[in-house]
Amino acid sequence: MDRSDEVLRFLDGAGIPYQLLRHAPVATIADCLAYPEISAPGNAIARNLFLCNRQGTEFFLLLLPPLSPFRTAAV
Repeated sequence: MDRSDEVLRFLDGAGIPYQLLRHAPVATIADCLAYPEISAPGNAIARNLFLCNRQGTEFFLLLLPPLSPFRTAAV
């Protein structure tokens, strides 16, 4: 089973509304903003940062507004 299917099933089961937009992978916010489907008014864009502790034993997903700076000291 595709991991995205599992996530969508969870959202449906929890009654969480969403709109799914499939697109080619993008590596930067600039690339993301170049897609009119993604950057259309009303669509939420987030920077996704996958972080871990120094030992590599704990992992975190940090979501930020698209153009906000990331400061490690603030986390």
